[in-house]
Amino acid sequence: MKLYKLTDADDRTHGGCQWGPGVTVETSGAGELCGPGFTHWQTDPALAVMLNPAQGRFDLATAHLWAGEGEIVKDDCSVKVGCTRATTLWRVTLPVVSDAARVRFGILCALEVNAEPTFRAWAEGWLSGRDRGAAAATVAGAAGAAAAGARGAARVNASWALWGAAWAARALAVHVVFAARAARARERKAGTSNAARMAVDARVNASGYAASAATWAAWAAQAGRPLDLAALARRAVEEEAAIDRMERNGAGHDALPRVKPPAPGAGAATLPGGPPPLHEEPCDD
Repeated sequence: MKLYKLTDADDRTHGGCQWGPGVTVETSGAGELCGPGFTHWQTDPALAVMLNPAQGRFDLATAHLWAGEGEIVKDDCSVKVGCTRATTLWRVTLPVVSDAARVRFGILCALEVNAEPTFRAWAEGWLSGRDRGAAAATVAGAAGAAAAGARGAARVNASWALWGAAWAARALAVHVVFAARAARARERKAGTSNAARMAVDARVNASGYAASAATWAAWAAQAGRPLDLAALARRAVEEEAAIDRMERNGAGHDALPRVKPPAPGAGAATLPGGPPPLHEEPCDD
């Protein structure tokens, strides 16, 4: 099967595992997926970039993306897959993924498993591109409602779905703050260094929150209708590109499709414990 792997600039992954053209790595298959018994891959280039902040955390300014092949022997709800024998074949171009596309991805994933009305109201408005400024005023309330629902959920799968929504809301909040700070820095042209540093921090946090929202939503959906994370990642990139084109051309946003509500029963799963950590430790592969 065709697979994709991010590496650092020296074509290494965590633990010093060396990759390159035609390099095959075999592992034991022992233990959990996020461990030395497996090498870890993504099934789509855009998905690899979207989930990097919650997984490998490579510097995308210097990272390499490899196309490879291998047989999948473990699958973590498509968040990542594991192989015991896999080969990197050649480098491919890293997809261009904007900050807004990352946030859209997290929100799209959360909407697949969370139909909480307050959350959906601001999420659909933001996704349409029509009222992103207004979304900033209600996002804190949406995040709070989602988190409160998560804490009070009777079923564990509902709790995880709502936590995913909460982190998607936080991703949007941070993204809005980043955009506002960047605009103020441009206008003032004073204190730019400090503003730029805060903006960079906000971008990192937004990317991480969005990736976490996608991960938690995928886990919440595992016993119901599985999420097609790769398709959602591609959709997020394409729709944000469409919004960007429309804004540059002075057109409206009505051409974008409305977000469909999740299917009944989607995300029905039984999951142990509480919400996972925001970021996993990078896997050794």
